[in-house]
Amino acid sequence: MGNSIYTHISDGHYAASACNLVMYDAVSQDVLQRWTHPLVPDLFVKEEEREGSPACVYHRHNIYKPVSGLQLSRSCILEPSTFVGSGTKIGDNTIVANSVIGKSCTIGQNVELRNAYLWDNVVVEDGCCLQQCLLASGVLVKRNVTISPGCVLSFGVVVGPDIHLKKGTLLQPKPDTDGFEDEPADVEECDTSLVGKEGRGFECRPDRDEEDEDDEEAVIEDIWGKPPPSLKDEDSAPEEDDLSSDGTVSPVDDTKLFYNEVVESLQRGVEENVKCDNLILEINSSRYAYNIAMRGVIAVVTRVVLEMPLLLCASNGGGGEATGQQPSAAEYGTKLRKCLAQFRALLRNYVRDTESMADCLLGIEEFVALHEQYCAAVGAILNWMYDQELLSEEAITEWFHQHDPSTPGPAGLARKAATKFVQWLEEAEEESEEEEDSD
Repeated sequence: MGNSIYTHISDGHYAASACNLVMYDAVSQDVLQRWTHPLVPDLFVKEEEREGSPACVYHRHNIYKPVSGLQLSRSCILEPSTFVGSGTKIGDNTIVANSVIGKSCTIGQNVELRNAYLWDNVVVEDGCCLQQCLLASGVLVKRNVTISPGCVLSFGVVVGPDIHLKKGTLLQPKPDTDGFEDEPADVEECDTSLVGKEGRGFECRPDRDEEDEDDEEAVIEDIWGKPPPSLKDEDSAPEEDDLSSDGTVSPVDDTKLFYNEVVESLQRGVEENVKCDNLILEINSSRYAYNIAMRGVIAVVTRVVLEMPLLLCASNGGGGEATGQQPSAAEYGTKLRKCLAQFRALLRNYVRDTESMADCLLGIEEFVALHEQYCAAVGAILNWMYDQELLSEEAITEWFHQHDPSTPGPAGLARKAATKFVQWLEEAEEESEEEEDSD
């Protein structure tokens, strides 16, 4: 065509243009993963102290926490490539992965954040799930809200409770105008089917061609800069293994992949009587491959060991036939004792100190959350781990008193099942102290 493009290729510097939210996400992840060094979060200083302490502290697996002011529940999980700002509170059983959380945010219990960007003073209440979205400062997400990929919520928007925002939803605090009004019209009512009965926000509709007005993917392309895959490009079409049941591409979840590999390793360990030393090597290899934090490894290994009787029954029906029937509580207890004995050395390798004991107990709670019908076994499990010196008396009692047995959900169920054993521990401790006093 007779045109020339001149390019300078820089080998020693990082450069990128955050021209859309896909690039915003890409640059943010590069910063979190330290490709932009020395422009990394832990080398920045606080705004109020130009020559002072750093804004955050760098931890393993590209996790950044503030120097002070963070309230982090022991049962929450920060997965790799995560930044949390000062003054933020994160509740029980919440998972944060590949996400940025600004200052003075409040994240409730049982929340899942993946590839989410929360600016300052954002509130996310209990039971919410946020994926690949951006929430500007002052947004309030009420309980049990699901925010799908591609959503953007502008300053001060309120959504919920109990709603599902579809892909590519764009919300703003004020309604669109036609551009010809000097004064705003009467206050427009919010669409409660869109933002929820307690919500406050209006859908933003970017200017597009008429033929694209009903095209959901066109919105995501405009805002996120991510065009939908071409049907003509067979080479770029996802394989069947990458599709979920509804035909959409499932996001790659390293934690789930790691869990699947641990399941495969332990199942093979039972079927082929593999030594625990070899299983430890396999699990550690998977851990490094998927960049899983040690606390996540311990919780997953504990959960899979407890699930092994169920997984073995599901794979062969307990007798060579693929019936997949689940065992009764009594059958589960019998099979579990064998699995615990076989994997004792495996658990001992990972559960060594106070922190790892807390992670092991978290794995037990995760098991109860997924298999409530077997929660009665928790007391026996704790008894066995105590006898094997995997869990200390202090770790068990401290965990037990974090929640009341009457608390709804898996935390309460697990503690209710453990009540008699913990009472026995505490009574034995009191008797021991009385004997010492009498001597």
